[in-house]
Amino acid sequence: MQDIFSNVGAECVFGVNDIKTTRELSERIGFNTVEIATETAPRWWGWLKFDKQTTSVHPNKRGLMLPQEIARMPLREQIVLRPGMMPVRCQRVQWFDDPNFTGLQRPAPVVPSLEIKIALDGGQAPVSRPFDKRLQLEARPAIKARPYQDI
Repeated sequence: MQDIFSNVGAECVFGVNDIKTTRELSERIGFNTVEIATETAPRWWGWLKFDKQTTSVHPNKRGLMLPQEIARMPLREQIVLRPGMMPVRCQRVQWFDDPNFTGLQRPAPVVPSLEIKIALDGGQAPVSRPFDKRLQLEARPAIKARPYQDI
């Protein structure tokens, strides 16, 4: 399956419910660095002790789309993945609702019926019998059961 996806020009992803697939897509979409602020203060009367209150900011890795976000995508959205490009989250084109596409709809083509003439051999060709398991079981010799013997 990986060989197929490695040779695809563009991959369109809709809402996926498989956990393994959503995790893989989340990793393939990429990650972003987000700054997280952490505040600490004394447990008792912390609002009075300003000198013991601290705020620290540190970078944190976060997926551009988490697996649960991919699983909960609306029906009208999709993700397009192309090699060498950033992923694109866009609206799906629904041709039956879009006036630009509804005018292009045509009726199904008429398929002509085919007449195939098969030359018969008049019953001269040998016909093989279908395999019958009952015949095979009857031809096998009966196996006699031996009583259990302690060695």
